[in-house]
Amino acid sequence: MDDGKLTALVIEKLLPQQTDYKKNDGRGIQLVITTSGEKWWRYDYQWVGKNKSISLGSYPIIDLNKVRQQRKVFEGLMDKNIDPAAHRKSWPAKNDQIDTFTHVSNEWLASRSKTMSEQLKAKTTVRLKKDIFPALGNKPIKNISRTIILELIKAIENKGQVDKAHRTRQTIQKIFDYALKVGIIRHNPTINLHNSQLSLVTRPYKYVAAPEGVAQLMRGISTYRGYIKTRLALEFGALVFVRPTQLVHAKWSEINFEEKEWNIELNGTRHVVPLAMQTLKILIQAKPPTNREGFIFHNRKSRHLTLSANTLNHALKSITKNVTQITVWGFQLMARQHLTEMGWSKLSLKAQLQADHGVGDSLQKDVAYAHNNLLLERKSMMQAWANYLYAVKDGGDRLSMHGAIRIKNDTH
Repeated sequence: MDDGKLTALVIEKLLPQQTDYKKNDGRGIQLVITTSGEKWWRYDYQWVGKNKSISLGSYPIIDLNKVRQQRKVFEGLMDKNIDPAAHRKSWPAKNDQIDTFTHVSNEWLASRSKTMSEQLKAKTTVRLKKDIFPALGNKPIKNISRTIILELIKAIENKGQVDKAHRTRQTIQKIFDYALKVGIIRHNPTINLHNSQLSLVTRPYKYVAAPEGVAQLMRGISTYRGYIKTRLALEFGALVFVRPTQLVHAKWSEINFEEKEWNIELNGTRHVVPLAMQTLKILIQAKPPTNREGFIFHNRKSRHLTLSANTLNHALKSITKNVTQITVWGFQLMARQHLTEMGWSKLSLKAQLQADHGVGDSLQKDVAYAHNNLLLERKSMMQAWANYLYAVKDGGDRLSMHGAIRIKNDTH
């Protein structure tokens, strides 16, 4: 006898709320109700000590009885030591209707509910509904090819919206990564897709290469007359050269003034960004609230709403109209080139740029670069970078900036 907690009448009365929520039918069956009012089924289970989920389709296309029948099938498979997700590939073709791109996307969003801010979730939802679902939404996700995805991205690029195309590709890739992880698909067509994206192949992000250009950029930022939080965000971004989304989502609660560190949550782990003295002064100008709540670079309406990366890029466009036109991504490329020329280790740069896969391998090969030692070197590097930027801004030349150049140690 089923021990289910839901009934058809209960399901019909479930209304959308401000955030997605779920109702439990028991033994792993969940009904997720989205903010748009859509209802879809999910089966949660444990396999070899890991939590896993399978999408079972939307209600009422898939009713309560069908879901409970499918649960019995899954339980029978597990009794035979068969992973339901691995068995999914043998489901009949009619279940393609269950695994449309829209349904899988909603399941992915729900899985990220604990790690994704409400603001980021709202932006992602808009991107899906406006730019992605019209082209991919009704297609079974396993039938979406690399060519179809590239056509969608190219159409956005052809409108001159390169940054939007970049973010669209990233969102699609994350959804396919999730689909592969939970067993919905057996092949991921988005692997290395960035190598084929036109804006990244033929129109790479620009950066300021010459010291004279760096000087003009820093002077332009310091004299920017727009919204003060925009100016401070750009100056801060040039010093820490993190990713645009991390810059605009920086929170006061993440700043440790005593240790001179910014602690970013990155894929479930803590990423430490050392803060130079000049960087700390920018934060003080931004006026930290006593309760340490809200975003550092918030918009004019509320400290709980961030500036957008587009706002910063628009300001940079006006600042750099007489030099190389760059976006916030250009800070990272600029720092990579100049710090490499100054002699700072590739390992420190990789760690600062969050290329963690390369850092981990290198750390295992060279015990001299233990975590704490690497962090100490990065602190020196970030202070040297700040010294360099402010020296060129104030008219110094490269030869006069000995403090920015790392004295190479032949033992490493």
